[in-house]
Amino acid sequence: MFGNAINHGLLFNHLPELILHASKGIDSYEDLFVKLSRVIKEDQNITCDHQIFRKARAGALNYEEFESYLNVRAFDIDINEITPAELQNQGAWCLLKGAITESMAQLEKEEDYSFHSYWDFLSAHCDLEHDIIKKLRETKETRVAHRFIRQWLLIDKPNLISPTTEESSVYLIRMVMYWAALFELYEEIDYGAPDFSILEKVTPQATGKKSSGGLSLSSECMLEAFKARWSKDNAKRKGKWVDLYRDIVRKRLKDPDIDGPSVKAGSAELVDPDTCAIKKRFERWRKGKQLFSMEDVRKDLLILRYRYAETEKHHCIRPFLFVNLFTLTQVELKNHGVAADTIVEEFSHYQSYKQLVKKRFAYFQQTHQLKY
Repeated sequence: MFGNAINHGLLFNHLPELILHASKGIDSYEDLFVKLSRVIKEDQNITCDHQIFRKARAGALNYEEFESYLNVRAFDIDINEITPAELQNQGAWCLLKGAITESMAQLEKEEDYSFHSYWDFLSAHCDLEHDIIKKLRETKETRVAHRFIRQWLLIDKPNLISPTTEESSVYLIRMVMYWAALFELYEEIDYGAPDFSILEKVTPQATGKKSSGGLSLSSECMLEAFKARWSKDNAKRKGKWVDLYRDIVRKRLKDPDIDGPSVKAGSAELVDPDTCAIKKRFERWRKGKQLFSMEDVRKDLLILRYRYAETEKHHCIRPFLFVNLFTLTQVELKNHGVAADTIVEEFSHYQSYKQLVKKRFAYFQQTHQLKY
């Protein structure tokens, strides 16, 4: 079921694979299936040893069995009616469409029209992707793909035949930024804030330092913004990193749900906490050697404002998936020799992609049609 075809696409090219890497807490498609099953079936005892997951690992699971096991309808069509030709049109849009269908099912009684409209908007992108995959399969004309990318990702001279490293990097960055803009459109609707953006504040910056490859990654930008907010909250104009680390460790030690019974007030551990471990984690995050896991965010960042037990499904966790995705993209491109200036320049256009998505959404709300 989860073959290579599930990553095919132009607008959502390799979205499942990249999201898996960025999620940090999911190791494979099968692991995703297990965790999705636990949530939908409300059973934390489900393990990968179950027969259906072994079948998925062997590549023998079909969509009908997948839907039957989870008791969900992932697609708007009867699986039995899918023709062999239609199976060739599958791609990354399939998993996204399934997730959208499940999300919309949970909104049946939701009165806010904007949420319904948003999921319809995202679903229309899946249909768009399906149609272009089908057209490419039928025509086998590269110019069709180039025109599509030029229109939908605003890449002036796309090159899918023999792209240079820089051309590939432009395509990847702009595609990822488009996904991020789609995500932040949801955040704007959820918060009721039309100009809301976390990701705009964490686009990579040029440093000019050889030690960092001339690049301050999105993960580092996020941590700098986090530290600045902590300093502001604590009236510390120039708060030091070591003081931030101490505050985090103290909060963790006081929280009974993290590392067992909370430490008593006045104990030596609270007076002079050991910050070696948290310092190393921050260093790895800053350098892109480690991505943020959702547990990391809860235990080491949100803990400054909330008790651990309060953050299992906290809205502040959501942007970190895309902070990871931005960072992952930057690290991979840097490792493939893409200049820091090129990476910084491309990501500097993120605000333009946010406005592009908002413009397309506004048109969709009026016409129920996508327009590039």
